[in-house]
Amino acid sequence: SEVTLRLSGRPGADIAVIDDAWLNEPHDAVKHDLVRLAVASVMTEAMLHLVPEHAAEDGLYALVTRALRRLGQTAEADAPQLCCLFLMRLLDLSGLLPDPDEETEHGGPLAILPKEARHVLGDWRRGRWTPLSPRMLRPTLVWLERQVTSISMRPLKSRDFLDSVLGLSTPLPSSRVPTSPETASTSPETTSPLQETASPLQETTSPSPETASPSPDTA
Repeated sequence: SEVTLRLSGRPGADIAVIDDAWLNEPHDAVKHDLVRLAVASVMTEAMLHLVPEHAAEDGLYALVTRALRRLGQTAEADAPQLCCLFLMRLLDLSGLLPDPDEETEHGGPLAILPKEARHVLGDWRRGRWTPLSPRMLRPTLVWLERQVTSISMRPLKSRDFLDSVLGLSTPLPSSRVPTSPETASTSPETTSPLQETASPLQETTSPSPETASPSPDTA
């Protein structure tokens, strides 16, 4: 849930006192659906891995709230696509995302991904929504998670929950298990659900679900 708190300090006190609190957005559509809840758990845990406790990160709150709102409007089958998009935005916001448009013939973090997947990440970074094909979704999600866990040196515990609710008999390879990417092809472009213009942190007018949500046929 999104809440607003009004805090005040007291002379000699080490912590602030909560004077008032009110609910902004309960995100009921996320809390009442297991797939959306599992995706939200992965997204928020990744955020906690990359942002130090009590640290201030410009644009982070706007990114998280925008993602949770979009998750509540996104078809359940497309929620993993939004998870990939959020992880990419989070890494970019933290300055930890390699440039997807750079050539990788000489190796580098992105060399493990198929060229088509790198093109999709590049489109996302520029604010254009190109849905990942089913064959690209798996290696891209694994790669993004690896970037998070390689920095925090901790696995994403909520990943097992996501695997379970997706009904995977063989869980998606996590950051702890090496995997090889699969070859895939790109899909037609639409508008990005978390579209930005000037920078990945800038709030923009939310696109309509008809143009912004990933197509169920591509999730």
